[in-house]
Amino acid sequence: MTNNKCVQCALVGDDMVGKSCLVQAFTGEIVDNHYIATVFENYAGNVSVAGEKYTIGIFDSAGQHDFANLRAFTYRDSEVFILCFSVIDRESFNSIKSFWLPEIKQFMSRKKPIILVGTQSDTRESTTNRCVSYNEADELAKTIGAEGYYETSSITLDGVKDMFEKVALSALKYRKKKLKIIQRIFRDR
Repeated sequence: MTNNKCVQCALVGDDMVGKSCLVQAFTGEIVDNHYIATVFENYAGNVSVAGEKYTIGIFDSAGQHDFANLRAFTYRDSEVFILCFSVIDRESFNSIKSFWLPEIKQFMSRKKPIILVGTQSDTRESTTNRCVSYNEADELAKTIGAEGYYETSSITLDGVKDMFEKVALSALKYRKKKLKIIQRIFRDR
């Protein structure tokens, strides 16, 4: 039996963009800024949406491109996909469209909600890199049909809560749409 108050999501993106730090910030864990490669981790955190409390189950998987088969297990059980890139790493931004989106589409049996997330937003001003602008990322979100674009910081917590609230809302919208399709199928019989 599925718990309607639990939402499952997969967190994907290149390694070293801050995915694990983002989840640690959301769940209230101490954010460890030292890079440790993730192979697979599960996390859970809570959000309130319209006065209802939801638990967000988060699959945090390897960002290395050669772990696709391992990530495929998480894709099947996820209701929402969070595609992450670092706002100070243009290559990770480009990987969203060239690698991550094609990979999740390959393993999805039906269209599921996608949320585009730019991490490390607090470091944008302190770098000399050619950063990804908010407008560029927002345009990509529209192009790929994402539910929205959010910038987050694991250090300042900016955008973290709002983004995970959007995850819950997107999952609820997805469930409602799926239920309507099932009802239509049985009504037409």
